[in-house]
Amino acid sequence: MRNIVILIFCVLSSLFANEAVDKLMKDKACVGCDLSGADLSGIKAQGFVLDNANLSLATLNKGDFSGASFAKANVSDAEAIGINLEGAIIYTSNWSGTNLKNARFVGADAKGMSLENANLENADMSSGRLWAVNFQGANLKNVTMKEAQLGQANMTGVDLRHTNLEGAIFWETKLHGAKLLKKDCEAAKKDGAIMDGSTQCL
Repeated sequence: MRNIVILIFCVLSSLFANEAVDKLMKDKACVGCDLSGADLSGIKAQGFVLDNANLSLATLNKGDFSGASFAKANVSDAEAIGINLEGAIIYTSNWSGTNLKNARFVGADAKGMSLENANLENADMSSGRLWAVNFQGANLKNVTMKEAQLGQANMTGVDLRHTNLEGAIFWETKLHGAKLLKKDCEAAKKDGAIMDGSTQCL
């Protein structure tokens, strides 16, 4: 009986997701929609509005969401390899645990975004507005953050030794337990980053 209930739930969830995808493509907007688990791989969604939408566990690989709006959306534990979020509005959205390898965030407005435990390897976040973003537990290997605004971002315990931080702004950035190259440490100190004895300047 339990297996039957689970099967019915999965079928209904799939149907609702398909309806939401149809609405998204028709209206170029799906505010508050449930797109959890939906496959949007390769979608061309420039400028689409997905505010407050639920895209947890969705597949967004190589989707083009440049200029789109994900304000307060839940995109946790999703697959978003190679996603294009250039110039997107993604503030206060939740992307925790999401695979964002090779993602493009150039010029994105990500204030208050959660990227906790996300994989951002090789992502480009140049010139991004990353104020108060939570990077705890995130993989930032080979990430480019040139000229990014990192004010009040939480980078506690993050390894930044292989991150391009040229010209980044660290005003009140939390760097407790973080690992940085010496030159980036000096820049962070000048900007007023929050550091202590656990911060490693290597």
